[in-house]
Amino acid sequence: MKRISTFFITALLFVITSGQVLANPVPTPSVVIPTPTPEKINYQLPFPGILPDHPLYFLKTVRDRILDTFTGQPMEKVKFDLLMADKRLAMSQELVAKGKYDLAVTTVSKGEKYLLKSSQELIKLKKENKDISGVVIEKVLTSSMKHQEVINSLMVGLGGEQKQSLSESLSLANQVEEEIGILK
Repeated sequence: MKRISTFFITALLFVITSGQVLANPVPTPSVVIPTPTPEKINYQLPFPGILPDHPLYFLKTVRDRILDTFTGQPMEKVKFDLLMADKRLAMSQELVAKGKYDLAVTTVSKGEKYLLKSSQELIKLKKENKDISGVVIEKVLTSSMKHQEVINSLMVGLGGEQKQSLSESLSLANQVEEEIGILK
């Protein structure tokens, strides 16, 4: 009895697996069109911290305003504004992941205003013939390119008013890239 059941199990396995082996699909000729993949910008966004949907977020905004007010050195102000812009962008990515699209769009808009503020501060320093670090200029430029990349990725799947608002933010990031490109 044991031999008969072993034989039937082996035969059954053979029948089941042989059908998969014999059923090779006929290869169809296909044309592969290479699509250019956008190059990822090598720029690490900071950890966003508390998001705008958190009940204690107002404390974070108060702290940020205080820090902004008491940041005295112009180059430190540029770095602070850049950090705030990058944090807002990271926050918006988290908010989109949570499905809070309207809040994410508003957060992107605020972040781009910080980015524009940092570039305008750099331009002001350049006009005053202040010593500007090339590293800071490069960081602002790379950040603006990262902002464009992230905003473009956020625009996928959004429609209407949200997409329009993001395209306005994207134009601010483009403006920053152009302005900083002149300083280089």
